[in-house]
Parts: sequence; structure tokens; C-alpha cells
Amino acid sequence: MILFFSILLFSDRNDTSADEDIAHQAQFLLKLSDVDAEIYWSARIAEVGDNEAYREFVDIETYMPDGSEHKRAHMFGGALYQQRGIDSFTVCDSSFHYGCFHEFIGRAVFEYGKDILEVASSKCVDALGTEGVLCQHGVGHSALAYYGYTQEDLKRALNTCRSLDEDGGNDPIRGCEGGAYMEFNMRTMLDEEDEVRPYGDQFLPCTNVSESYHLGCIFWQTQWWQEIFMRDSAHKYSSSIYTQMGENCREFTKDSSLLQACFAGIGNFGAGGVDYVIPSIVSLCDSAADNQEHSLFCRLRALKKTPAQKLDTQTPLEICTGLSGNIKKYCSAFTRNESDTHFTTDEGVRVDMSELLYFRSLR
Repeated sequence: MILFFSILLFSDRNDTSADEDIAHQAQFLLKLSDVDAEIYWSARIAEVGDNEAYREFVDIETYMPDGSEHKRAHMFGGALYQQRGIDSFTVCDSSFHYGCFHEFIGRAVFEYGKDILEVASSKCVDALGTEGVLCQHGVGHSALAYYGYTQEDLKRALNTCRSLDEDGGNDPIRGCEGGAYMEFNMRTMLDEEDEVRPYGDQFLPCTNVSESYHLGCIFWQTQWWQEIFMRDSAHKYSSSIYTQMGENCREFTKDSSLLQACFAGIGNFGAGGVDYVIPSIVSLCDSAADNQEHSLFCRLRALKKTPAQKLDTQTPLEICTGLSGNIKKYCSAFTRNESDTHFTTDEGVRVDMSELLYFRSLR
């Protein structure tokens, strides 16, 4: 029956526009159980191929209610794995918080064990080249979920990430390690039982891993802080939340590279909460930062995260509002894509920006 409706929905509909057709498909899919949704997408993959089916899935998601897109992407990932196996891993992308990746690699690990993680990592690079590092983010999620959710399990997952071949899998923020940190904190692969890690020591697990892991850990820790603080706040994305997060950054470390990672993380995860509105980004970053340099890290990372369609209706230069001196000059050049990978403060200190600002957005 599901296969019949799959064929019916995608047959020629001359009496409707393309948008109306997609909206109709979305309404049909909303009525399906998780099992039937996976059967539906299995039928589409078999009929039109994996890449075309995923394109349809992404199009339909624009008409779906917010809040469950990650779960629905899990259903597609499950269908993809059942239909095509491990070779289609790279059909998934970073959309919908990596939901397709998560389910796909999770099933592969369940079937083959942790050795499949290295295979998946290699396929990421073979298919996507330098962009494969984002695919490997899903490998990190799966490594953590495979071992478990204790701090010792996190160490095992991080060691697995570092043991991958020299293909970018140990990128501390974008790649496998970033996926492991995110999964440890956000627990996205526990399906209906998922629950963000309960609040406790605000610096764990970062204080429990070796210093070589601190850069990625503190970047992803800001995602967890934001989630936890919002649950305890009457006003989501309020300035007080970001003030506390900034204080956490400064309490955790005095190291300039780690502070850059921490404030860049605040911008990365805060931008979406204020709908990528540039004046709101400036406000939240200034609430977190105690100086212009820290605010700059936050602002520019948020700007890099902002989707192009959101920037089209705004003036990117507004991200530099309130800055001064060399920091403002660097910020202005950045908005025009004319900046170098470093800048010099008014005090003559050279600050390297390449590590955190020039990688592709994590969506």
C-alpha cells in the first residue's frame, strides 16, 4: 500500500504547481508512522535512485513542521542503508543535524561492529575529498554511541577518531572528534530515549581528556551550555545566558586559542537561535565577550554559519557594529572576503583566525 501511494504521489499532476505537489506529499508523510515512513522512502530509493530520493526528501522537509526534522532524517537514513548498503553513505549530508548520517552509520555499526567506522571514514574522503571531514562527523557520533555514554567511553571514541587513517578524520571540530563530543553531550542517537546530558560540572568532559583534545571539546561544550541554560531560563536566547557562557569560557582557560574556540562556539550555536539576524548576533556576542577580540571570534563564526538566503536580506557589514581600531578593519575586510587568515590587535599582537573561521558551516 505504501509503495502504491509512493508511485501515486510522484506521478504527473498537471492540475497542481510543483510547490502544491510537494506540500501534498508532506501532508501525506506526516500521517505515516516511523515504520511506514521508512518503507515509503525505501520505495522511492528503489524507484528513482538514492540521490534523487534524498533531493525529494530535502524538498519535502521545507513544508514539514519544525522540531522533528532530525528524526525524519533518521527514517530516510534507515531506508537508504536497507536499500543500498554502506556504499551509499555519502548520499547523506549535514542537513537536519546529521540525522541521515546518524541512522545510516548506526545501523552499519550494529551489523558489522566498530571496524566499519574506518571503512565509512575512508568512503567519506574517497567520495567527497576535503569535504569528507563533515561526513566523518557522523562517524564520530556513531563511535560514541557504539562505546556508550560514559567519560571513559568518550575517550575510547576519541581514540578511535585519532586512529583513522590520515584523511582528516581527527579534525578536532568539524570531523570525527566533533561528532563524538556532540553525541556525548546531545545524545542524538538514542532515538525516543534521547535526552541532553544532565547538567553537572560545567567543564566536564573537557577537564577529563588530555590537553590535545581541549580545542574541539570546548567548542562543542558551548552547544551543551546553551541547551542547558535555556532550559532553566524563562527567556530563551536571553543576554544573561550568553553572559554566563562567556564567563564559563574565561573560567575554563586563559589560553588564547582555546578562548577563540570557546567564543567561536558561542557564535556558531547561538546564531540560529536568533534567526541569523545580524544585530541580534552582535548583541549576544557582546553579552558573552569581555573584549572586542572575543566578540570578533563570536561574531565572525556566527556570520560564517549564516545561510546565504539569510544574508541576502541583510547588510553583512553590520556584524562589525561597535568594533574599533584594527579589529574593526579586519572585520570589515572579512565581510568583503578580503581578509587574511590573521589580524594584528591595536597592541601589536598577531591573532591567527584560520583554524576556526574558514571551515565550512556546521548545519
